[in-house]
Amino acid sequence: ISTYVVYTLDARTRAFFQSESLWWTSAFVILGVARFLYLVLNRPTAESPTQEMLKDGPFVAVVLVWAAVVMWMVYNLQPAG
Repeated sequence: ISTYVVYTLDARTRAFFQSESLWWTSAFVILGVARFLYLVLNRPTAESPTQEMLKDGPFVAVVLVWAAVVMWMVYNLQPAG
């Protein structure tokens, strides 16, 4: 999590993506890691943590929302009008 936060705050990253707000997406990373830890700790008999993550609706939702928010921030998508 801290590596991601530092990456989003790095001057080169902000210049490359032309966004000062990318660090806000760290909230989704925190949620994703927390959900992963929940799955690992509460489903210890699962064969593969990766398979558990891919079958878990809340985890997949966090990843999709994170991707959408990052795309919106990077490409400065504006509503039509």
